[in-house]
Amino acid sequence: MKYRPVEKREDQIAAGSKREDEIIEDIAGPDQTKGSCSSMALTFIANLAGYKVYDFRGGLSLTIFAKNDTVQSIGKIAGVNGIKEDDVTLEQVARMLKKLKRGKYYDFTYARHAAVVRNTKNGPEYLELQGDSWDNKWKPFVNEREEIPTIETRLVRRFGAKEQYLCTATLVDAEELANSIEFREIMGYINNAKELQKKGEGGGIK
Repeated sequence: MKYRPVEKREDQIAAGSKREDEIIEDIAGPDQTKGSCSSMALTFIANLAGYKVYDFRGGLSLTIFAKNDTVQSIGKIAGVNGIKEDDVTLEQVARMLKKLKRGKYYDFTYARHAAVVRNTKNGPEYLELQGDSWDNKWKPFVNEREEIPTIETRLVRRFGAKEQYLCTATLVDAEELANSIEFREIMGYINNAKELQKKGEGGGIK
């Protein structure tokens, strides 16, 4: 498997189901690594499916799962509906997010960030997992406190997109990922011992 030589750590079935807020409290925190957004989004999806997985592992695991080709290969897992759009503008990505099916979660990668996203009656939201405890939660893409409250503004400020720069956007159905045996296999190369997580003092949103 291409994820070697990363050490594989088997996950466990969580004891009882957890609410979303309990999962977020358990796995999220100020990021002390170089940036674990991609693997943290997958970690949330795994925990939502009932697996006990931690991240903020850093090192080679982070390097591999931050790569675009790794992200895109996960979207091609058998039985998984991955959408990859190349050379898209901010406006095109905003339209993609507005069209997401309500009630479903997606692993979303664009520009310099990755997050779990969903659509609601009030518009699309993304899940923050790399901040302080009070800041780790679902956040609207349209932030009324910004001087220009649009999805595009948030894509620039949180996802690191640039106004005139075209790049690839990837959306992967989280439920289909969670039901995949291959996805659970992959999570072994992200999974970390709880006490070894690189999060906390000195860390932050990246």
